[in-house]
Amino acid sequence: MVYFVQGEITRLIKIGCTDRNDIKQRFSAMQTGSPDKLIILKTIRGSYDLESALHRKFSHLRAFNEWFRPEKELLDFLKLSEDSKELTELREKVELLRLKQFDRSIRWRENEPKDKGGTQIWLS
Repeated sequence: MVYFVQGEITRLIKIGCTDRNDIKQRFSAMQTGSPDKLIILKTIRGSYDLESALHRKFSHLRAFNEWFRPEKELLDFLKLSEDSKELTELREKVELLRLKQFDRSIRWRENEPKDKGGTQIWLS
């Protein structure tokens, strides 16, 4: 699950991801470590790959680490519905990239040098 959390005072928005289906546990841990009161703005279906894609998409708004300035482009994105065209297209691009990376990994492994016994030679 990808989440968007905003600091009440700083107004910065964190784009994060959690494996937990219940954002409340993750939110509680974040709130404990934050001097700012945090507000959950939105959650969407997604993985760490989608989170990374969103970090790239909004990189020009990055304040630091996973925190972004609340400018119009990001705020408009937060208004999108779960099944919006833009979010669907972004998920499709993320999945295509993941499949390409997986394919490259498989092809690399198939072309690894092997010793005479047929086991892989690990290079250090």
